Amino acid sequence: MLEAGGRLLYGNGMVLRPYIALGGVFCDDDSWGAEASFEGAPNSGSFRSETELPEQVARLRLGFDFLASEQVQVKLEYGGELNGDYRAHSGTVRATTCSGQRDGPVESPLEKVLNG
Repeated sequence: MLEAGGRLLYGNGMVLRPYIALGGVFCDDDSWGAEASFEGAPNSGSFRSETELPEQVARLRLGFDFLASEQVQVKLEYGGELNGDYRAHSGTVRATTCSGQRDGPVESPLEKVLNG
């Protein structure tokens, strides 16, 4: 994946980090399958379940990390895999808070971004 992004610093100490990533997946095998059977069912035999998959898929991620303060962070991300009729979508929402006293000189995520 190739990723590009930026960092916007606001006067009140907030940081917004937008990003986009593009890439691809290339496979030799265009199917996935599994052999299965029912436990406790005598003479039922086994069966195979199989599904077709695309050999090439474009991957896309875009989102942002928002550092509201040293204690509050929010991440939003969309992920997509695309090829012809094949579509797979995902999303991430994550909020993180920190509280309490720090032991020692540990930098917060906001300090790490601001200090480079």
